[in-house]
Amino acid sequence: MARAVSDVADVIRDNGKGFAKAPQVKAFFDSAADGINELADDIDRRTFPELYDEVEAAIRRRPVVALATAALAGFVLLRLVRDAGPRPVPRSHAVVPLVVPPAASTRVRS
Repeated sequence: MARAVSDVADVIRDNGKGFAKAPQVKAFFDSAADGINELADDIDRRTFPELYDEVEAAIRRRPVVALATAALAGFVLLRLVRDAGPRPVPRSHAVVPLVVPPAASTRVRS
């Protein structure tokens, strides 16, 4: 688990390298990566029951924040699952052949 969190920090740090011309933005990415690395170290030092107890205590302290976080995580997960497959073409964007009647001026009169 700690390795996966550390990998996320590496990805954030790598994405921040693209902002070399904007040092404030690069510093933000580096700071976020450092914070996630600290979280990974914290996860690595603790046992699963300790982590569980801490999460449970945080949920008891702030149930509204926990509910909002769970709802946001569920929404993101739903979007990821729904967007994983091919998307159908909406009917309004479907290609429909257009039959154009011949113009009156191009008709040959006999």
